[in-house]
Amino acid sequence: MQRRLEPIAATDPPPDGCTPPRPRWNTALCWRNAARSTELRNVSWLHIPKTGSTFARLIFRAACGVVPANRSHELFTEASAMHPIIALACPGAFRYFASWHTPLSQAAAEECGTHQRHCVSVVRAPAERVESGFYHAMHDCTWLQQAHGLSESGLNRTFYATFADETPKLYAHCVGGCSSRMLTGRPCGRCRPDAVSDVEGCIRRVWREAIGTDGAPYLDAILQKARRQKSCRACVADDEPADDDGSAAARVLRRFSFVGVQSAWNDTVHAFAERFGVPPLASDLVVSRPGWKPPPSQAERVARTAALFRAERRAYRADEVVVRAAEARLQSHIARHRAARRAAKSPKYSDDGTARPRAAKSPKYSDDASRWLEKSGWASHGKVVVTILDSS
Repeated sequence: MQRRLEPIAATDPPPDGCTPPRPRWNTALCWRNAARSTELRNVSWLHIPKTGSTFARLIFRAACGVVPANRSHELFTEASAMHPIIALACPGAFRYFASWHTPLSQAAAEECGTHQRHCVSVVRAPAERVESGFYHAMHDCTWLQQAHGLSESGLNRTFYATFADETPKLYAHCVGGCSSRMLTGRPCGRCRPDAVSDVEGCIRRVWREAIGTDGAPYLDAILQKARRQKSCRACVADDEPADDDGSAAARVLRRFSFVGVQSAWNDTVHAFAERFGVPPLASDLVVSRPGWKPPPSQAERVARTAALFRAERRAYRADEVVVRAAEARLQSHIARHRAARRAAKSPKYSDDGTARPRAAKSPKYSDDASRWLEKSGWASHGKVVVTILDSS
């Protein structure tokens, strides 16, 4: 079988390596070598939905020491698609690196922070994450997706022009604790048929938390669709502990080698780069997978829906604890590296008291297309504004 490459521009340098042709596409994945972290091995990436998919690109480059050469993977690195490259170029780099959203098991959580496993993740303010997931076919809430005929692989524009106000409230209570749940071994969304034995009872509980009243026709329609799915008889009756305040998830998060915060994206990228000794690229600061929102003609409806999500603070109690813990970790990373830079800039004195200043090495930032990214401390020269719209 002849090897065929996905598009690589004629002006590009030749790749440093390629996989054999993949059977499904009959194309090879190629890569170019890049700076690799000397520390980052056995990486587990906890990919929380709608939170920092773009970050997979930096993790892959730092742990594997390569960048994809194929045009289809230049700006956005699809984690699962990189497995053939990982097998050839860096077989010991990852313990878990995939595109889908698998919770962190208890066994994996206990290994985080040891030589056996470097755990890495990015978290996001829960109201923002929930709003983003809502416009991605109510991502991770299977019973609401079934009730409205939604699919994460498609877009039902009619639904977003007609949904009732109860729907965002239900969705917020379905996935509002996603980060906390995934850090403690549970799926992102509540009441999944493959995770609970009493799906109907679980949905009723979510309804009472979000809406308050029972017996509404809308609830009956949701339950009618949910009854068609087989429940997991060996699973727990309800997957939401009554006392889940996020503290258990925050304790797990403290074992992570690195935790970023999406609202502080620039700081997250540069802190990770300094923490693991890899130069950041300008494209690391750009959202490579923006999400969808309704057109400007529905701006009033979008604003009202955003207000509904912000109002459901009860649904986010556990995740707000997780985000605060992540923000503290990120600020700790930044403060530690700032102190190291200040120490590098201070003069060193020999035994006879003569000052011998040692010039500090300024960080070098490479760029895919240009060298516009020059930094001093944590602020870039010039005005570079990066807006995080969405990330799957």
